[in-house]
Amino acid sequence: MFKNPDITVLGTIVFDIFIPHIKKFPRSGQAIDVASFPIFTGGCGANTAITLAKLGVNVLLIGSVGNDLFGKYILDYLNENKIDTSLVYVSNKEPTSSSILFIDKKNERSYFHSIGASKDIRFPSKELKTIFDSKIFHIGGVNLLPSIDGEPLLKILKKFKLKNVITSIDLAWDTKNRWMKNLKNSLPYIDILMGNQDEIKALTKEKKLKNSLKKLHDQGVKIIVVKLGGKGSLVSKDFYLEEIPPFKVKSRDSTGAGDSFAGGFLYGILKGKSLYESALIGNYLGAIVTTEYGSTKALNKLSDTELKNIIEQKIYDLNNNS
Repeated sequence: MFKNPDITVLGTIVFDIFIPHIKKFPRSGQAIDVASFPIFTGGCGANTAITLAKLGVNVLLIGSVGNDLFGKYILDYLNENKIDTSLVYVSNKEPTSSSILFIDKKNERSYFHSIGASKDIRFPSKELKTIFDSKIFHIGGVNLLPSIDGEPLLKILKKFKLKNVITSIDLAWDTKNRWMKNLKNSLPYIDILMGNQDEIKALTKEKKLKNSLKKLHDQGVKIIVVKLGGKGSLVSKDFYLEEIPPFKVKSRDSTGAGDSFAGGFLYGILKGKSLYESALIGNYLGAIVTTEYGSTKALNKLSDTELKNIIEQKIYDLNNNS
């Protein structure tokens, strides 16, 4: 375990199976040839942690996997990426969370998902000093973590705020439609709230994004980051809204783009970058991961140094061309 992790991430850890280039689904009793079934580590928590580790950040990951082959594969991969997995709980009760993702010829995805061990994530009562030594505490996919719904989430965030740790939440879509019921009491303890515009609107039950942002600021959220996919992102602080431009790439698969955006944004905050620069880093990382199948495969093509140098150059270019 890192004695002083830079960032602690709590969130889902998922075994992803991809079926690319889907032209049609087989009829009953029929088989269709597929070139391969690429497999990857995924999940909101794991993807963000991998992105941060790729940037040289000391990351402590809290999550859960099953005591099975998928879980072993994931733990090996996370450890290879120098992520502290000492607080990843291995469940003997639930299988590893898994998804089967279908990518069609337009690079649109649909998928089956089994929550599995993600329902059994445990926030540790021990090792709290190490966790509280983090500079940032981030929850990836908060609406996908039933074990910390409502009051448990509030208690966790309060503990971190008492230790002056920056708290960050990434929403994910709430399939159970709890939204504000789950998060309302926790909002004053959230420094950074991230989500796409559909999630932000659903959370607040507002039709206009600006009304959503105002409502969330009024209830105590300090910084709101809205992910806009191919259109970039928005950052709102103290009712001041700033637009951050996208990076144009040839996209193959959007899986994990929002999680890598979160990792990039938090990296910027950790390194003392402005909100604009942090979101720019997020936009860049969110864009490049879409150029390959798998949530973080594209990041593995670059060394840590190459990736950080590219990011610094992107910031320099934009600041000097604006």
